[in-house]
This record gives sequence, C-alpha cells and structure tokens, in this order.
Amino acid sequence: MSWEFCARTDVGRTRERNEDNYLVFRSGNHSGPEPRAGGTARRGAIGSLSPDVLVEEAAAGLLVVADGMGGHANGNIASLAAVESIRDWFEKRRESPADPNRDWVENEEIRDLATAIGRANFDIFRRNRGAFSIEGMGTTVVALLLFQRYAVTACVGDSRIYLQRNGALKQVTKDHSLIEELIRYNIIGEQDAFLNPNKNIITRALGMNETVEVDTQILDVRAGDIWLLCSDGLTDMVEDRRIEATLRDANPKANLGDVASRLVDLANHRGGIDNITVVLARAAAGPQGS
Repeated sequence: MSWEFCARTDVGRTRERNEDNYLVFRSGNHSGPEPRAGGTARRGAIGSLSPDVLVEEAAAGLLVVADGMGGHANGNIASLAAVESIRDWFEKRRESPADPNRDWVENEEIRDLATAIGRANFDIFRRNRGAFSIEGMGTTVVALLLFQRYAVTACVGDSRIYLQRNGALKQVTKDHSLIEELIRYNIIGEQDAFLNPNKNIITRALGMNETVEVDTQILDVRAGDIWLLCSDGLTDMVEDRRIEATLRDANPKANLGDVASRLVDLANHRGGIDNITVVLARAAAGPQGS
C-alpha cells in the first residue's frame, strides 16, 4: 500500500485571518521535506512550509486538522499549539525504527495519539488561565494515523474525518456539538441539521477544561480508499452528497490537488463564511504494500 497526501487551506470570503492549522506528516524512505503544516504556515509561522502539500508514495502518515476559536488571533494560537504538540509527538515516535507493515493495532503507541492531544489540551488550558491569560481560546482537532493495514482516528469538536470507499462517503467521526446531541435524542432529524442556526455550537474542544475526552477508533484500510479531514468551513457550506460526488472524481489518475481545490472552491462559492481546510489521503496498492 502507498499513500498520496494533499492539503488545501483558505481564509474564505468573510474572515480576516485563517485560524485553521493542519499537519501532513509522512513516514517512509522518500525524499522531500517533512513534516509539513499549514494555516499560518502561509505566513511562515512554522518554518518554511507551504499551505499546499502534495506528497506521493508514503508508507504511512499522520494527518491533522485543527480549527481554532476565541477571536482576534487567539484561535490561531490554539490550533497551532494543537498541531505542534501532535507533530512533536510524531517526531519523537519516528526516532525509533519502525516497520510500516507490522500490526500497529497491538502497538501501545497508538494510544499516544490521544495522549498527544491531551497534552495539547492542557497546554491551551494553561494559557487560558495563566499570568498572560488568553481566556476563551480553544480549538477542535481531528487526527488520522494511516498505516499499511489500519487507520487510527482521533476527534475532539466538530471538525470531521470522512472515508470514501467504492464511491460511497461515510463520516467516521461524530461531531461534539449541540446539533449532534439533538439528533442523538431524536429531537431533530439529520436532514434538518445542515440548515440549523445552532449547528456551530460545540460541546467539546481543546482548552476548555484541564482534561479532555478524545474519541478514537481503529479502522481497516483498502486500496482505493480516499480519506478526508476538514474543518467546518467545508461542511457548513457543502452537503455530504456534494462532497461525495466531488471525491468520486479522485480516481487513481486524477490529480488529488485539483480535487481538494474543487472542494475549497465549492465552499467559497456557497458563501465561504469561515476558514476552509481540506486534507486528503488516497490509498493505492504499490511497492510499499504487503
């Protein structure tokens, strides 16, 4: 199995700054800079990094999207802290030789993904209540670890991870939001959620409490899979059925960057009321596979 990764981020049509951040970190014996990060990276906040990332034939990878909140520049500080904390964890993890074909499900390091997110949460929480308080700063986060046989997801907030398999799109994370709670208790139907004015009220985020519950799961991977991580700047503007139709164009010969750009363009065409971040991963049988 080999992986191709791509990311796009855009400030949208109405916001003055981009408070989203993302990470694309690959593992494998391939040339090129790594890790890559985005959001503020277009202004050089994390070294010499590009907001548009395209990496081919990685053996494994870590993808992260964080959507900051808190007003002014505070949201960007929170989302950047989350991305950097997870990046630092993954860099330390890579110091030990690893076989990308091994059964990572039995490796306790998988649980460290939630630990890394927990550390990021505590750091943001401490800044919120420290001597130089930035009260109200927080961020959502979704993270995806991709290996040869398995994928590990982690989620806090209402940023999302989707899996498109055999042309069908499925949201594999659950939003931590008021709307999700209303759906769960059958107060509203899923068809009503997209237009509900309260859909941006979240019930869980990094930085709000000293500890945070991180939802994690392990899923299988197959050749042809397309994984999407995104902030709500995409999903608030574009229905799942339109996302599904767009991802159907991401066949093995299609340019993944073009597909990501079309998703961002769709969100902007619908109004672009928030920052938009899209990270894609496409799986193909290749020399890295087992």
